[in-house]
Amino acid sequence: MDTVHFTIHRKAALSGVLLPDPLYINGRQAGTLRSGKSLFVDVPRADVYYIETDFYAFSEQNAVVCDNGQSERRLLLKRAGGWRRDSYNEFYIEQAQGWTQAPSLSFDKIISAAFADEIGRLSPEEQALALCLEFDFCVRDDLTEALSSPHLFSMIEALRKIGAHLYADLFQRIVREDFGDVPLPLDDGLSERLQDRIERANRAFFNKRAYGEFHRAAACYLVTEVIHTASVF
Repeated sequence: MDTVHFTIHRKAALSGVLLPDPLYINGRQAGTLRSGKSLFVDVPRADVYYIETDFYAFSEQNAVVCDNGQSERRLLLKRAGGWRRDSYNEFYIEQAQGWTQAPSLSFDKIISAAFADEIGRLSPEEQALALCLEFDFCVRDDLTEALSSPHLFSMIEALRKIGAHLYADLFQRIVREDFGDVPLPLDDGLSERLQDRIERANRAFFNKRAYGEFHRAAACYLVTEVIHTASVF
């Protein structure tokens, strides 16, 4: 298999010094980076490498690295912000002229469209991404928002479209078995009366394996269907 060797060094800094960063390349965890340490990993060669430092999908602490035919790439992870504002990660890539900040994806356009109920103005690929992003934000703490969303069934279809079948199956089974006897999406009064059911559904839904599949699917969809259009840069 043709592979590319990545060397990724996390620059030592006081900000976040005790917090290890999980590193994902094209949706798959490549390892963990600690302050002042380096990570060495071989990944299958691809046209684009989407690199993140967050367990959750759609992290804006990311880098987009295009393949240049070389067999080795070197990246530097720096901590920015801090003191009076939240700290965050920035990626730099080694070029012939030195270290330059790597391009990254911003999801502002898609987030705005999703929560302003303007998904229809996006491209078909971005619409699927927006619905998956909305679903991810809705279910991180509690299933109430997802079950109450007018996009409930569209979000399930979008999960399947990007390839997150395990995650979609898990949620659809909960909808069918636990809420099949009530009208969906839930209204405020009904969601309050069904809190015991929702709590049980919350415990059943949060599954690390299913979420890992969703994270990989979202990253692969970004790489193959969205990044090449440069529409979310």
